[in-house]
Formats: sequence, structure tokens, C-alpha cells
Amino acid sequence: MPGLLRKLSIRDIGGASSPLSRGQACHCEGPRLAGNQSRGLIFFVLFYLYLWLGVDLRLIYGCTEVITNFPVFYKGWVFFSDFLSRPGGLVEYTGAFLSQFFYIGWAGALVVTIQAWLMSVCIGCILKAVNLSHLRWLRFIPPILLLITYTQYTYHFITTLAFLVVLVFVYLYLRITHSLTSNTGRLIVGLVLSVILYTMAAARIALTESLEGLGERPIILKRLALINMAKANYDSARIYLGALSKTLFYDDWANNYLERLKSDPDLSQDKQIQRLRSVCMEKDYDFTALNIETMLLHLLEKNRKNRMAFEYLMSWYLLTGQLEKFVQNLDRLDDFGFSQFPRLYEDAMLVYVNITGKPVNLRGRLLSTESRQRFDGFNQVLNDYGKNKQAAFNTLAKDYWDSYFFYYVYGRQRAEK
Repeated sequence: MPGLLRKLSIRDIGGASSPLSRGQACHCEGPRLAGNQSRGLIFFVLFYLYLWLGVDLRLIYGCTEVITNFPVFYKGWVFFSDFLSRPGGLVEYTGAFLSQFFYIGWAGALVVTIQAWLMSVCIGCILKAVNLSHLRWLRFIPPILLLITYTQYTYHFITTLAFLVVLVFVYLYLRITHSLTSNTGRLIVGLVLSVILYTMAAARIALTESLEGLGERPIILKRLALINMAKANYDSARIYLGALSKTLFYDDWANNYLERLKSDPDLSQDKQIQRLRSVCMEKDYDFTALNIETMLLHLLEKNRKNRMAFEYLMSWYLLTGQLEKFVQNLDRLDDFGFSQFPRLYEDAMLVYVNITGKPVNLRGRLLSTESRQRFDGFNQVLNDYGKNKQAAFNTLAKDYWDSYFFYYVYGRQRAEK
């Protein structure tokens, strides 16, 4: 009898678990659940911080030439009603709206993090519903893949939003049909959810690959509005401003200019427009045969204070190794209040003097001791290798890769081609 009693488990006594056994189970399950929640919290906090501070989703919002499938969004019924007329329109509309928060770095990161967290939750619930709770670690795979996608600076937010909707409907199906014993009932539930899913997401899952929205991006519309106002094409400018007034983050700017055009039709009191007019080109150029130097010199002839044109011109001379013209235009630094030479300008001047033996008019400025020492060090290394450029490449690249000396010796021919 004692042996028999030892073989009986606590659950066998009375045919059910005792309060003691249930208490022990709860006691073990509590810390495990808390540990899972803590790991999940840490994971998604790090996920958010990396998206916000590391990736910076504002770059995805602004890369109009690289990311061509970023959606536009306008306020108002007309824009919304267009989405109601096609399958998947609600997901597409919601995705377009939420994507606009990429304009604000921390807000965009929060939107994507919430999306990733919901994916994780849905997958965890699905695994639990099919008795695969031991595979709950799989719920982190989609968020990790999502993070990898954003580190490549590509846009697939609406596609992943549609995937999230699918996960939600899979879970709903499993939850609803769990208590149904009739195959007919399960079939009916499946058909109803399939119709709803198709309406919300399925048919439009790849629409974001279209280039259709590229020309309507707010940042492009703003540029076009500014260009047309600067060129006094006010009718065209009003069209772009009207479109911008229906966006989320440019509406105040657009409405402000629409009001200004009413009170000041020529925008004669607008400093930004007046500045643009003072530096814009008055002559059209054929870009198939564009002479960069001629265009930049024309802009400086119109306005000597056009700093952008000056810096592009000097950069062009440095890139193409036209050091004689570079030196001839150093006096333009006076127009912009430079008290000393930029470091790369000093590098180029030292190269010029070394090659031509001609002095350079410093116009009251001094060459830094650091630039002179770097130039002497560069020449010393080159001489140590018997002026063999290929042999000296690795040594020079280590310490002088960011100097004009290095570019002039190794990179100039490639730029000229």
C-alpha cells in the first residue's frame, strides 16, 4: 500500500489538480512571462532608437530621385474617395497618411516601430492559437527583416502594412473558428474574412512600386512653387501652392504664400523670393551641350555675391585641375568675407606654386603652418618611393587621402574623363 501511494501523483488524487499544483504552475509561469515581456520591450526600444538616430527616416522621405515609390497624401474628401473605389484602397490610404510622418524623424521611427511590434504580437498570437508557443521567438523575424529593409533606405511601408493586415485576419480566423465544430461554419467565416481582406489589402499590395506619385511629392511641389514665384509665373505657382495646401506639413507654408500673393502680387517684400531672383539664371542653356564654366561665370557676372555659383566654379576648377583659373579667381573670396583660405584651397595653391614656380597673391591672408607641413610630408613620402606613384599609393592614402595633393596626383585624370 505505501508503494502504491507513492505512485499516485497529486493530480490523481481527486481526479484534478490540487490548489498546490496550480499555485506552483502559476508561480513558474509568472517569471517566464515577465522575462518574455522584458526582452520584447528591450528589443523594440532598441529598434526605435536605431531607426530614429541611426537610420533617420527623414532621408527616405526626402530622397525623391532614389526612392520613387514614396506616396503622396492630401487632405480632403476628393483624395480619400479615390481610394474607396478600389480594392486595397483603405490600406493604401492609411499607409500614405502614416508615411508622411517620416518627415519628422522621431515620429516616423515611432510609426514603423509600432507596425513592427504589432507584427510581432500577431505572430505570437497565431503561434499560440496553433499550439506552437515554443516557437514564439519567430515573432522577432519580421521586425528584424523590416529593420534590414530600412537600413537599405528603401520604401515598402504600405506593403508591410498590408502584410500586417493579413496577419490580423489570420489570427481572427483562428480565434473565431476555434469554437466552431461545423466545417460549414468555418467555411462561411473564411469567405467573409477573405472578402473583407481583399477589399482592404490584397489587390493593391504592390501599388507602391508605381512611379505615378513622383511628380507630386510635397518637396518637389514646394520647389516648383518657389521657382515659379521667383520667375513671376504666378498662375503656375498658385497651382502648386493649392496642391501643397492640402498636405500635412506644408499646408501652412503654402497658405501663407497664397495670402501674400493677394496682398503683394509681385512679392516685392519677400526676402527669399528677392534673393532667388538675384541669383537665378536669366538665360536658358541646352543641357545636352552645357558648358558649366560659362554658366557659372554668367551667374557671377550677374551677381558677384552669388556664393553658391562661386563655390561651384572653384570646385569645378579643382576637379578638372585648372589651377591657373583657380588662382585667378581667388580674389572673389573678398566678396564673401573669408578671413582665411579653406584648407583644400591652401592645398591647391601649394600644388600650383610647386608646379609653376609662380607666386600667389594672398591678399592679406596667410597660408596655415599645418598645410605647409602636410604638403612637405606628402612630398617626402613620394620622394622616399623614388616618386613612384603606384608604390607610394598605400602609404599616402593612409595619411593624405582627404588632401588636394592626393587628388591631384591620383584622382584628377579620372575626373577629367
